[in-house]
Amino acid sequence: MTRGMIKAAAAVLAALLLGACSVFGPTELPDDPARADPLPQDQLVLEVTYGVGGLAPPELYATAAPWLLAYGDGRMIMAEPQNVKDGWHKSYRQTMIDPELVAGLAERARAAGLDRELDFGSPQVTDLGSLNFLLHGTGEPVRHRAYAFGPEMEDGLSPWERSRRDLLRSLIDNAEALAGDASWQPYRPELIFVYEQRGDTHDRGTAEPWPGPDPDRFLIEGTKSFRGTACGELRGAEADRVYQASLRNRFGQWTVDGEPRKLLINAVPGSRTGCDR
Repeated sequence: MTRGMIKAAAAVLAALLLGACSVFGPTELPDDPARADPLPQDQLVLEVTYGVGGLAPPELYATAAPWLLAYGDGRMIMAEPQNVKDGWHKSYRQTMIDPELVAGLAERARAAGLDRELDFGSPQVTDLGSLNFLLHGTGEPVRHRAYAFGPEMEDGLSPWERSRRDLLRSLIDNAEALAGDASWQPYRPELIFVYEQRGDTHDRGTAEPWPGPDPDRFLIEGTKSFRGTACGELRGAEADRVYQASLRNRFGQWTVDGEPRKLLINAVPGSRTGCDR
């Protein structure tokens, strides 16, 4: 190989390395379109859930819920930052944003290729959770799952897999940015799920009187859910009252007619939340 050919090959290699985004796929969402025609009002456009790892306590499974939700009408619900040691029950906030911005985000995600099934690889670590992602724009809804979602655990993945994970991170960042300076309000749920757990659970905190209706009236024993031995749902004012009380009783220790009960609240029903899941 001549010196000129070596220089040419080196130039091509350098161009490939510098242009890794184009070689291995996009790592960021495009800027356009910022807006698009609004999607159906009640359509769940975006759902981001950080899953529970294999060695997590059962209480975390019962309270596992989406971290971020965005709907076609502009509703956005987001979890507040919280450390697990502070309790199982999570608090949330909600706001309204321009529906055209939500639709635009879905369209940009489609343009980046996130509207189809993708392989995000699997880092060689065990018992960690996964990022579960739902995207629903103008086409069919698509789900993504990225195990051990974090740059510090992704060194062994291929460049293609890492670029797709970077693209998911970009979508999450862009979703958060949609709210901008919007006014956030405390979350007021219309529906919650209540799971009862018995046996060897992590009992912490101080028991307080149960603020809702008699659990034996609405809990269904032997449900298929892995989140508890019994499950039921509350709606409307009862749901809101129990959720607000759960923020003062983060560990789910209650008394019903003087008897202790472990009742855990899942306050943000997502696409994978329910008594049969």
